[in-house]
Amino acid sequence: MTSLDFNFAEPIASYDDSTDSNMNTSPQDIGSIQKSDFVVLNGRPLKVVEVTHSKPGKHGHSKVHMVGIDIFTGRRYEDVRPAGHMIQVPNVGKKDYLFVNIDNDGYVTLLNEDTCNIRSDMKLDKDSDMTRRLLDKFKEDNGVIIGFILAIPLYLESRGAEWQEQGTFNFVVYPFSLKLAWAPIIDAVYISSFGRRKTWLIPIQFLLGMILLILSFYLTTLVEQLKIKTLTCIFFFVYFLLASQDICVDGWALTLLTNYNLQWASTCQTVGQTIGHFVGFTILMTFESANFTNRFIRRPFLLSEKPYGLFTIDQFIRFWAVAFLLISFCIAVFKKERQENNHLNLRQTYLSIFKLFQKKCILQLALLFLLSPIGYAATYAMTNLVLKKYGVPRETLGLLGIPLIFVKILIPFCITQTNRPLTWYNRSYLPRLFMCILIAIYIYFTPYILSQWYYYPILICLFMLNESLIYLMLVSRVGFYARISDPCIGGTYITLLSMLGNLGASLTSSVVLYIAGWIKPDKLAYPLLVGICFSLGCLWLIVQYRTMFRLQTLPIEEWHILSTTVTSDHINEETPETCVKEEERQSMVDDVMRDQHVK
Repeated sequence: MTSLDFNFAEPIASYDDSTDSNMNTSPQDIGSIQKSDFVVLNGRPLKVVEVTHSKPGKHGHSKVHMVGIDIFTGRRYEDVRPAGHMIQVPNVGKKDYLFVNIDNDGYVTLLNEDTCNIRSDMKLDKDSDMTRRLLDKFKEDNGVIIGFILAIPLYLESRGAEWQEQGTFNFVVYPFSLKLAWAPIIDAVYISSFGRRKTWLIPIQFLLGMILLILSFYLTTLVEQLKIKTLTCIFFFVYFLLASQDICVDGWALTLLTNYNLQWASTCQTVGQTIGHFVGFTILMTFESANFTNRFIRRPFLLSEKPYGLFTIDQFIRFWAVAFLLISFCIAVFKKERQENNHLNLRQTYLSIFKLFQKKCILQLALLFLLSPIGYAATYAMTNLVLKKYGVPRETLGLLGIPLIFVKILIPFCITQTNRPLTWYNRSYLPRLFMCILIAIYIYFTPYILSQWYYYPILICLFMLNESLIYLMLVSRVGFYARISDPCIGGTYITLLSMLGNLGASLTSSVVLYIAGWIKPDKLAYPLLVGICFSLGCLWLIVQYRTMFRLQTLPIEEWHILSTTVTSDHINEETPETCVKEEERQSMVDDVMRDQHVK
């Protein structure tokens, strides 16, 4: 369990240093007060941030100068008192709460998991600061390797890989869809003397670095010889390690940011993943290209042209392998992890997942989101590969992703708060199906209009419109997850639901790629499969339309394992400091968004 310390923007309780409140305080000699102790000054409970002792005067007593911060309001107080006198010390305790939600004004909703009571009278300080470099670096490294793996199918296509072979390689993405299966183990099993997160993170990082370093000497040969099964096994294991690393870093983020603003954790994750994906896919595709490098770098600087880019794919992966090893060494040696008290029960976590699947509404929702990707599976899995077949250079495909970054940032702000998120999902589904048809028609004529000046501007516009619909659906789906999730099992609920959507996308993509290999001539595979998926998507929408609205109108308690309504009347208000558990739910919502962006 990781505690999150925070300051309250407004007082939530009054405190009276009087004889009637002895049960809240106890006397203590002023001379024994040290920094970080708690005292009562001017009738307020304070945390001492500075204490100095003067030399004894003529009466034999030294003076104690104390500076304290009000633990409720954050105000600063100072006082000077004789060392031999007594001072009242508040009885400060701590409670563990599960973070459930935060509103726009900063007020948080917390759940006591022992009593299932809720309190929502606390407000976070929005003006605190934090250090973000470590999290950014972890996420950037993770994103670089993921972006690099997503580029591999384009290299395989350049060597003549068939659609079935692309379908086989598509299995490498499955670990990110299934990481909930082993996430509780990583959270619950660790060596306390080494650190809860470092127990897993350091070995994973070292193993990743060594695998990538060894792979850098053989990757080109494996790609040129189309060793699809070997590449799939290697990168499946790499993806498994990356998913495990993601679990570790997400959990450690809350500890690293304990004394700061937790909302920056998702910012670190998003920024790191976006930069990493840009470096691992766009930068690799662009500067590894001999054509791009000769045209835009070597010629303008009067350098001799070369048959290769600024670097090879082997050199690229070797560089990041060394970076993984160096960062792992620095973290293992120089970064100390604070001790945590683990309250996770591995058996109860897995039992709660089993109980969820016994609920009819969960089974219906699972079927709904497992099948929904069938409508756009061909566009999702085949578009870039078809463009490459039609002559669009790899470096251009990498550059096409740059405008889409702005769409991914702006679209989530379009749906800020709504009580019916699945309504937006329904409204976006059919337009997305029609966008798939438009993209397929435009790409079908690519061989005839590729050299025209208007080709890429129109293609970018189509991609941006499609990406807008993708993110509208994603934000709606995750918003629904957040609304119905059971706070008693926190982020596990949201991660479980998100796994269904990700798994559906992975399964349908694999099926589409395998079917594409059976269609002859090859030129008809893409438009034909897009048309088939469009028809299946329309059928899915007709069948599931009423079910989706019915699920949306179900009472929230129907989605919970224990249908218990609680209030804040039974909350004990005697503890000035409050902690929140590591399974902080809003952070998991951000993780779902980020994982979908990765895929």
